[in-house]
Amino acid sequence: MKALSRLRYSSRFGPLWAKLQWWDDIDWRRYTRDYRDELVQLGSHHTVLLRDASFQLDEGRIVLKGTSLHPNHALIYQAALALRPASIYECGVGGCDHLVNLHVLLPEAEIAGADRSPEQLAFARSRHDDLRWARLEVRDLTVPQPDRDVSDLLFTQAVLMHI
Repeated sequence: MKALSRLRYSSRFGPLWAKLQWWDDIDWRRYTRDYRDELVQLGSHHTVLLRDASFQLDEGRIVLKGTSLHPNHALIYQAALALRPASIYECGVGGCDHLVNLHVLLPEAEIAGADRSPEQLAFARSRHDDLRWARLEVRDLTVPQPDRDVSDLLFTQAVLMHI
């Protein structure tokens, strides 16, 4: 049982959680294919790509001409601007829009992220021509890897419900 070995680090509750965790409401092998159109539509209605927008910074706030950022996205970007992290890691990159925006705002930061399926990363690469500046990986983020998990700013957007 993969889940049992995955949770072996929790000696008291690992076996119990393994019995519950085997089930997930998302079929990750089909996720990108089944929800690609929906993801594109959601992205176009809720995510502004700063590389394509006219914006300025006003005391740490991002001011867009003719539109506005989703409040959650504004919070992530403005926190990053205030913190000026040397490294940023997104858990669940999806279409990679947030990493692209953070690269526009903080081009000097080392930017990385993970998603659960190779199809999702292929989808991200299809949306953005050049992601060579980002270190992207396929990874199950429920598996701890403490020797690798070091970043100045770590965030997730609309992912926790899958974990």
